[in-house]
Amino acid sequence: MPNLACPSTELDFLQPSRFKLSIDRLPDVSFFVQSAEIPGVQLNSLESPNPLSNIMIPDSKLQFNPLNLTFIVDNKLNNWLEVFYWMQGLGFPEDWEQYRTESRNQRFADERMSDLARNYSNATLLLMGLDGSPTQTITFVDCFPTSLGGIPLDSTSTDVQYSTASLTLAYSYFKI
Repeated sequence: MPNLACPSTELDFLQPSRFKLSIDRLPDVSFFVQSAEIPGVQLNSLESPNPLSNIMIPDSKLQFNPLNLTFIVDNKLNNWLEVFYWMQGLGFPEDWEQYRTESRNQRFADERMSDLARNYSNATLLLMGLDGSPTQTITFVDCFPTSLGGIPLDSTSTDVQYSTASLTLAYSYFKI
């Protein structure tokens, strides 16, 4: 007969509205984050030949899903432009000078950082308890934006609904 006793003595469940996300390079976005998702991870399996039946073994690399979030866009688009200029500096659609300009204009960058290191930023997701203190800290290492959503505008809306944008960040790995 299965043991139906609760394995935990603590019944304090995660509340999805109790979090804080900070992105070193995007302070204006961090303040306005409305939703975030703890990314999933995958560990693929490899098939090992065997005379009777192939055996599955774990692959040696974890694959991390992207970090997705949504933020309220401020009236002057400052936080949306913060991401846009970072992406423009990485993709420099017009000329090479866009990369150099964005690399030099970073507010947080240490002058000793290499040009390559300036492409990235760390992010920290704090999960908060009922009393407002952090219960878990998740650090995303070497983030960079891969997708910035558009800003919906609608003149037919009768209710005040603030515009939001989505942001997807790739990163090397996260640690808890």
